[in-house]
Amino acid sequence: MKKISLFLMAFCCSLFSMMAKGNTPPKVVVGISIDGLNNDYLSLFWNELSAGGFKRLMAQGTTFHSFVYNYQGAGVAPDLATLQTGAIPYLHGVAGDTWFNRKVAQTIAITEDATVHSFGVGKAYSAHRLQASTIADQLTEDSQGRAHVVSIAINPTAAVMQVGHSGLAVWMDEQTGRWTTSSYYQTALPSWTTKSAADYMSKRWEPLHLAALYYAAPGSKVKNFSYQLDNFCYGKQQYTQFATTPYANTMVMDAAMQAFQHYGMGNDLQTDMLLMQFSLQPLYTQTDKGLTIELEDAYLRLDKQLSEFLDFLDKHLGKEQVLVYVTDTRNAARRAPAYSKTPSQSFCTYRYMALLNAYLMAHYGNHTWVQGSQGGHIYLNRKLIEEQNKDLAQVQQTALNFFATIPGVMNVSTSFQLNAAFVGAQQLRYAYHANTSGDLLFSLLPGWYEVDKNEKPTGFASQYHTATTLYLWGWRMPAQHIEEPVSALLFAPSMAKWMRISSPNASQGGMLPITLP
Repeated sequence: MKKISLFLMAFCCSLFSMMAKGNTPPKVVVGISIDGLNNDYLSLFWNELSAGGFKRLMAQGTTFHSFVYNYQGAGVAPDLATLQTGAIPYLHGVAGDTWFNRKVAQTIAITEDATVHSFGVGKAYSAHRLQASTIADQLTEDSQGRAHVVSIAINPTAAVMQVGHSGLAVWMDEQTGRWTTSSYYQTALPSWTTKSAADYMSKRWEPLHLAALYYAAPGSKVKNFSYQLDNFCYGKQQYTQFATTPYANTMVMDAAMQAFQHYGMGNDLQTDMLLMQFSLQPLYTQTDKGLTIELEDAYLRLDKQLSEFLDFLDKHLGKEQVLVYVTDTRNAARRAPAYSKTPSQSFCTYRYMALLNAYLMAHYGNHTWVQGSQGGHIYLNRKLIEEQNKDLAQVQQTALNFFATIPGVMNVSTSFQLNAAFVGAQQLRYAYHANTSGDLLFSLLPGWYEVDKNEKPTGFASQYHTATTLYLWGWRMPAQHIEEPVSALLFAPSMAKWMRISSPNASQGGMLPITLP
């Protein structure tokens, strides 16, 4: 008995020593991704930012100023999947926000899932095409389901890709404006998802400050603005329009606070996870414009909301108990140059697909060889190629030889080339996966952007920037700024180690260069 008592005393002393040194994992991990965030704008608006938002993150936490994805930007879904799995698209399976279904010749969301049902009116979504586990999946597995894991976003694809296959993902039903989820995640909609977009429609969006104080005001034709949301957002697209206003971010933050309190996050020894996506995409009426006073105001409002949420976390648990990360997805909207002569030119893929098909007809016969295209992917008619007893690799190469000569095209690769490149170097410049990507992947020259047959921009453009910014705040994060490039693949294994869980199953390992106190 004496030996047992001595052992227990020693164990307790060791445990208390570890806790005193800060070796316990964070009680709650809060993840925030911001769609469309341009960190250069934060520098422009620095004097207007609050002390408790982005300034607090940069003053009190660790900032990686060159957080690098090693492939060209392909949308929100691939970047979130890479962040959460620690793997590139070739391994985790998500190569774009959408994919082309060859069976029905249609482009659909990468997360759309007809095998499950929605608790709203709109379509159902899930992570069924994500082939690797996420941080949230590993937390759920290692905690034997005890951890509370919640992902909240207006965009269903963002909500799904932040969390993966486990926990709960909720998003806004674009037809009703209410929060919803799918049977992939829950058997019923949680009781805390009470608010809807309709609850914010009585709001009026006006500048937070005097319009003359805004950086964008001197060059803006509109010196002031005032939008009554229920007049501004109307018709069948009212909730899609609502999603482009700052009050959509308010709706996300309000839901996050409700979920945090509903589940009592951080009240036990098990780490919980709360994930959110905010948006800084421009108004639907201003997609092609540069910096406007509305966009600047949206930044300032988000900064204020971020300050309020950090205060909320500090009040309920304390900064040292919460690990917060904030990052942006490489999905900034294309904005036409308004004050310079920087080259900007449209690229009509629809027209060039017809020319490509004619070229292939001259080589292989009078058939429809090109099945479709979307987001820099060209899909050949593989069923026809097989029926005509043609060699797929040769047809791809013939198509490449023609498409590479088209003005505006910078690079083209075939699926066979990309598979060989991964086997040889384990790296790819494209977000590529064999199951969902096209036969050819191409990129455009700087300044070029894709338009449809009606000359309307599709959203696909030249995107070569690979670096974003990562902010880490709270828990044991030291106050430092790291300028050297750091791979985004290091995030997931680092978070897993800090949370004391297994790394995601496709993660290549490694740690972010942070020396914890």
